[in-house]
Amino acid sequence: KYYLVDGGYPNIVGLLTPYRGHRYHMSEFNTPGARTPRTPEELFNHRHSSLRNAVERTFGMLKARFPILKMQ
Repeated sequence: KYYLVDGGYPNIVGLLTPYRGHRYHMSEFNTPGARTPRTPEELFNHRHSSLRNAVERTFGMLKARFPILKMQ
């Protein structure tokens, strides 16, 4: 099992962190002329960002549907 985490976490076994020093945010890939990842690291970061956005949207939908999830 792996946990999808942001760049603030260390890159250790079980945590999938993005590559540092490479494009990561979706807005960086949506600019004209920079749509496609150029290196394997950028491709990984692009897919990492896409998956992370999907997870965050899913949790947002669940919290909207089940308000009890907003409580700690």
